Amino acid sequence: MKKLISSGKDAEYAPDIAKRIEWACVKGLFILDMQYDGEPDKWDFWPCVVFHDDTWLELSRDGDITTARQLCAALSVIHDKPVRDWTRPAPSGLTLETPEGNLTNYLQRIGREGKEAEPLWGAGWELTDYLFQSGASSNDLLHFIERAERKAPACKAIIRSEAVHRWRMLHAANAKPEPKQGELA
Repeated sequence: MKKLISSGKDAEYAPDIAKRIEWACVKGLFILDMQYDGEPDKWDFWPCVVFHDDTWLELSRDGDITTARQLCAALSVIHDKPVRDWTRPAPSGLTLETPEGNLTNYLQRIGREGKEAEPLWGAGWELTDYLFQSGASSNDLLHFIERAERKAPACKAIIRSEAVHRWRMLHAANAKPEPKQGELA
């Protein structure tokens, strides 16, 4: 019998990887979103597992958001592990309210080595999630980004990059909500 996988360092992706994981060593599951370079509207979504040593491993490379969400949900129920789904809009209160706070969050996520850790609610997300849920247009997003950049000019490139990436990912992974009249003042 093969040794069970207890860390992301112990194995590489394989189609049957979920069957070989030591689930007592798992902290939770998440969906990794990946945008194609040069194709802003093309995305892949992979279900992933995070181990207690903060390493992670993809469980499938199917690329379909529905399949990724279903696999995470099923494994979550079977093994009693939480799922963090950053492909859905953030619930109210989970995003930081200031661009400065989000910049700090972003820099902590990147770390000293410049290698990104497990995703967190990112810089610029406080702009996108509310607007997405309100059914706002891309022009509304640009207006809010410009306002945030004026408040925190040192964070300008990070806010714009993260907000635009988040906006595109939300549209790729979710049905666009109907506009709510009167909420975008």
